[in-house]
Amino acid sequence: MNSLDNIKLPDNIDVLTENAIKRGEKYKNNKMKHRKIFATAASICLVATLSIASIGVGAKSIEYAGNIFRELKQLVGGRGNNEENKSINKTVTDNEVSLTLQEVLCDEYGVYVSFIVKSKEPFINTKDSQLLLYDDYAKTSFNKGNLDNGGKAGLEGKFTDNNTFIGVESYMFTDLKGEIPKNFTLDINIGAVSLNSIEDNNIVRGNWKFSVPVSLNGEGVKVITPSIKHKDILIRKVTLSKLNTFIEMEMSSNLKKQRVNLFTDKGVGIDSISNEFDESNDKVIIKQRFKGVPDDTNKLILNFEDKESIEISIK
Repeated sequence: MNSLDNIKLPDNIDVLTENAIKRGEKYKNNKMKHRKIFATAASICLVATLSIASIGVGAKSIEYAGNIFRELKQLVGGRGNNEENKSINKTVTDNEVSLTLQEVLCDEYGVYVSFIVKSKEPFINTKDSQLLLYDDYAKTSFNKGNLDNGGKAGLEGKFTDNNTFIGVESYMFTDLKGEIPKNFTLDINIGAVSLNSIEDNNIVRGNWKFSVPVSLNGEGVKVITPSIKHKDILIRKVTLSKLNTFIEMEMSSNLKKQRVNLFTDKGVGIDSISNEFDESNDKVIIKQRFKGVPDDTNKLILNFEDKESIEISIK
């Protein structure tokens, strides 16, 4: 006889078995529920961590480590090499806006200064190529008057991120008489920076002052006297400076509103910046200032309103 035959089973064995199965299924479901909750919480934690990391990376302003004159050469012009540029790298911060003066370039026509501008508050309209400056004055140690900032309202350049702009300011020797010394000191005072590159509605005021050494470097500068005549317009002189091109024309006073567009022989348009007029009797001499032309330019092409053009060799 088998020893198990003496074990007496309860009368309600079927009910007990069914209850045990139900308890087992409930326990299993509870375990699965806890696992799902834990997995969901872990997923939420991971997503939150990644989101925070992404926000941190996106908001971070990257330090600019390039050379502004070299990087902006196609935008602002620039003849000759940058080997003799004065490296300054001086930073002044006021009201959470810092200006770093990176380099100074000088020829017989002006001083050109590269800046890195960083703001704690993001800039507006960061696709623009200009950053507005106000109360922007510059003086030299050999002359008391302020230099001419050339008809521009600030820095010309580009935004490298939402909080950083790199650009170049030009201070011209328009009204200076005599020769420019080989070495001198340039004092710059900037009183306000606009965070909106288009409108004057978000201005940060401060006091950004710089006093920097400057060395004259005329490499790449060229003066051409073609004496070419287009109908009643005489092209008297073409001056190629570091970051500017000056076209001097003589014409009748009734033609002084004549529009002249400038192109290189490679088809590159050179933007006009400003005009100066010297009128006497029925004649007027116009000195039109354009941006600089690239070193690889062989000819300049002047287009006039009557759709005609002339070529000037600059090699």
